[in-house]
Amino acid sequence: MMNNNKALEFEITKFVQSNIPLIFLQKFSLDEVEKTMRSFKNKNSVENVFYFNVTQGFGEQPGVELSDYDVLLNGLTELLKTDSEQIVLIHGAESLFNGNRTDESGKLMEILSVFVHRVQTNKHYNTTIIFNGSHYDIPPELRDGAMIIENTLPDENDIYNIIEDFIRTNHLEAYTDAGNTDPNLIENLKGLSYYEITQALSFIFYEFGIKVFNSQIDSSISREIYTIKEQMLKKMGTLSIVETTENVDDIIGLDHLKAYIKEERAAFSNMNLLAKNGVELPKGILILGEPGTGKSMTAKAAANALGLKLIKFDISKIMGKYVGDSEKNIMETLKVIEHMSPCVLWIDEIEKAFSGVNDNDNQVLRRVFGILLSWMSDDNKGAFVVGTANNIDGVLPPEFLRKGRFDEIFYVSKPDEDARLLLFEDKFKKRAIPLKLHDDELEQLAGQSAGFTGADIEYICNRTARKFHLSKAEIGTNRYRETIRVLLFKEVQFVRDNREAELTAENYNELDAYYKEMYGEELEYLNNNVKNKNPLESKISEVLDSKISEKINQDIEKMLNRKRNRRKYRNADG
Repeated sequence: MMNNNKALEFEITKFVQSNIPLIFLQKFSLDEVEKTMRSFKNKNSVENVFYFNVTQGFGEQPGVELSDYDVLLNGLTELLKTDSEQIVLIHGAESLFNGNRTDESGKLMEILSVFVHRVQTNKHYNTTIIFNGSHYDIPPELRDGAMIIENTLPDENDIYNIIEDFIRTNHLEAYTDAGNTDPNLIENLKGLSYYEITQALSFIFYEFGIKVFNSQIDSSISREIYTIKEQMLKKMGTLSIVETTENVDDIIGLDHLKAYIKEERAAFSNMNLLAKNGVELPKGILILGEPGTGKSMTAKAAANALGLKLIKFDISKIMGKYVGDSEKNIMETLKVIEHMSPCVLWIDEIEKAFSGVNDNDNQVLRRVFGILLSWMSDDNKGAFVVGTANNIDGVLPPEFLRKGRFDEIFYVSKPDEDARLLLFEDKFKKRAIPLKLHDDELEQLAGQSAGFTGADIEYICNRTARKFHLSKAEIGTNRYRETIRVLLFKEVQFVRDNREAELTAENYNELDAYYKEMYGEELEYLNNNVKNKNPLESKISEVLDSKISEKINQDIEKMLNRKRNRRKYRNADG
């Protein structure tokens, strides 16, 4: 664990005194490294410490602006001709190590290879080159002469020590109780680097004063840390913290799925007991279903039910521009997730993120997918993964669905008649409108909303409620009931007219009747123009025939997928 300047200085000193030619520092800020090197130079009486920054140049202090890498290459060539002891610190040269060989990177590798050989064969040649940056892919010809120092994220003990160090550095000992740090403060700071934690402590101390360290932190302090953390994660681009207000009991239907989530809460409430007895925590669930059936709401409600924070993982932003970037990005992201665990990790539309993973030509995506699979199978430090997908058949490899990655796979169907009526009642209640319909009207509503998703019903209720409240009709009057009825059925009809046609047919006769009704005019045109067609009519017929066939095949495939998923995976409803 490398989380402060003293520890970094110790490691650098150890490697320099061991005559290691190349040291690669990963994920340290330039400020941290420069402070460490100044201290190192003073303590070890090193005369020559040279700095190179991609934007600032060579020198004993950074300064000269650069136009290209020639300054670095020429400077290194000249420096390495001398026999005097020296340290060269190079910051921001990752692009020369990304595997895409250019004239500059090729020349640098040649210089470094000669340099490594000279250090390893001449015991009196005491020179070390230190590279600092986010990540370096060290080529095989340099690996024997290189060591890596990585700035990993602090664990709970490290965070406690950082807080104590902050108190000492700012001379706050007289105003705080030693060892009385609130565990919630430590928990809230997990997932941040040493530098970020120090920054966060400065921010909250400036705003809230000494109470940050003397008592249980209140919601306002937690909120401020949350905001800071949110900013830090935004810089990564792959993770975001999601605030959740949804509760499992707010979900209509899905009784099996809700019961499963509630049952798993006990595991996360007794993590230490399970760890002590060698029992693994739950891995997670995969929720399949059509858009609008409540998958996202369930992911959010799961976090609340388990008492965990919700982190959304956008895998599509993992793919990098250069060789090795994508693999590096996902490994770094997974490390952050581990340090923020226990948490619920939500991966939305997972099938889209890995579309093409079965293609043998897409080796980078396959490697990224493999890294994620390995992490899901291993001890992921209490990250409960909730994956959501519309359909995975033929999209994701079978190994993704094996036990050990997800504990259960649930299929979420569209709500049935009873669930639809409950959804209408619930959505109107949340908009301050009691739904008062006669039995025959409720039966009509249930029939006309057949095939609607929860999202469809949410849309209808919101539009109806908006129009109702703007109409100034008073609740409880005859006008109120009639206004709601008229507005509601108008919106239901609007959705029926505009939503994508759904297949509910179970045999080919019904399919035939369904499509004759759907495409009657087009089919009649085609039948009436079988003979004596001019070139234009032939082209129109050809396009129509192709479009209708394509639509029919798509709808049939969707229907078959739904039927397969209902048979294959556990039904989320009771």
